[in-house]
Amino acid sequence: MSRAIVKRARKRRMNQRNDGVALILTLLFVVLLTVLVVEFSYEAQVESAYALNSGNEYQARLAARSAIYNGIAILETDRLETELAVADGSTTPSDSRLSAWAQPSTFDPLNDAVMRTTISDEFGKINLNALVYYDGGGEPQLREHIWEALVYFFQQRDDSVNAEALVDSIRDWIDEDEDVDGDGAESEFYEKAETPYPCKNGPMDSIDELLLIKGMTPDLYFGKQNVEPIQLPLSEYLTVHGDWLGRINPNTVHVDYDTGISEVLEAMREGWIANTDVGPLAEEVFIEDILIVVLDVEAGQPFAQVGDLSPHVTPAAQADVVDNTNRRGNNVDPDPNLQQNQQDTALRKMFTVYSHIFRIQGDALLDDIMVRNEAYVFRVPQDDNLYEWPAVQSGQDPSVESVQIPVPEEFYRILEWKVIQ
Repeated sequence: MSRAIVKRARKRRMNQRNDGVALILTLLFVVLLTVLVVEFSYEAQVESAYALNSGNEYQARLAARSAIYNGIAILETDRLETELAVADGSTTPSDSRLSAWAQPSTFDPLNDAVMRTTISDEFGKINLNALVYYDGGGEPQLREHIWEALVYFFQQRDDSVNAEALVDSIRDWIDEDEDVDGDGAESEFYEKAETPYPCKNGPMDSIDELLLIKGMTPDLYFGKQNVEPIQLPLSEYLTVHGDWLGRINPNTVHVDYDTGISEVLEAMREGWIANTDVGPLAEEVFIEDILIVVLDVEAGQPFAQVGDLSPHVTPAAQADVVDNTNRRGNNVDPDPNLQQNQQDTALRKMFTVYSHIFRIQGDALLDDIMVRNEAYVFRVPQDDNLYEWPAVQSGQDPSVESVQIPVPEEFYRILEWKVIQ
């Protein structure tokens, strides 16, 4: 009897042990299954979020691109309105901050995103590519007044920078030879860098190329922080898509409304003052008067033609025209018509009031995704004569001959496109 009891007790303990093992295995299975379910759920959430973000990013990119084409439509509307106004004689072809394309923009919905279009004029900036031109023999020549203007501009932006060496380096970057000018640099310098690269030796395709040039620093390019007045990036003052002769549109230059200063106009004036070969207005281009007109938006009277700038030249400058004429050996009484012609010619060398290259910025926002597209767009001018200019760059008399630039057939051409995210 006792043996049977012992046997049953042993069997009961064995069953209990097996039950404990089964329970442990069951718990392990539940834990493993829970881990698998949680991991699967997490991966599903990640995939869902990735798909959603990819979709949001796509929509944001699409909205930013659409904002660029919206800008082209705005420019075309402005062109057609101006064409009609010119046809009925109520205006002349000109661009200013009062033009339709220059008006403040708002965010507009597009699908689930919102987009905004902002247009600015590249002719209101100093064109770096205009620093060099080529004479009849194909040799690179320097536009002295642009060189002086750039030196002054960089000195005012940062007085610790060797501005002359920097502008010489820009000149060497865009001219087609390997001859070092002044304190500039050619391929021999750049090929010694940690990551070697050659000198461009050709026109700049993007303002960003400045960051590759000897003497340029991020602070100088993007602007120092916590300084007064606020320094904007160089892309707001300089361009590689501006007027090919280096003229600027005073109606669209950047102006600091707090100080009433235009760095571009000030630099161009200093460039002409320093260069004695640019014409009778060299010392008396009265930038302050021009700024008064540019700043007076309420008056609504921007310069409609270059001749409108003439009254803002001081009497001293007008007298200087006569003096220069006499010093050149013309022993005759001053001719008012000749004086006016000389003055207009000097103004036309420095200014234009019509623009046909614009920067369009397309901004888009969807949730926490922000995308900016940036396009530089060429718009065919309404008047083909705007493509003709006396061959002053060859040193000849302006009345001798003109150069003709071929006008492309398409109304709009995208010169450069950037995606910023």
